[in-house]
Amino acid sequence: MSCPKLEEDPTFVIKVNIFYRWCKEQGYTAMDITVEKPYRPVVNEIGTLSNRQVRALIDRCDDDLLGHLWLCPCLGLRRAEAAKTKTRRVIP
Repeated sequence: MSCPKLEEDPTFVIKVNIFYRWCKEQGYTAMDITVEKPYRPVVNEIGTLSNRQVRALIDRCDDDLLGHLWLCPCLGLRRAEAAKTKTRRVIP
């Protein structure tokens, strides 16, 4: 069974369960109704770099991109966040 609303809004099952709980609290139904979330396989899982891979990136990175490299994989900033930072050389 397919539910197009579920495909559009991943929180749809939560909203339906809240509604059914409210119905029970108000006395509209005597049954406990719970809708189970459908199984969704994990897709596009974000991988991580090994220490060896990060070291290889650092070794091969141009000096002008090195700061950006430290911001992303080493300090955890997203690409868009790192792109918005203003850089200045603190240590000559």
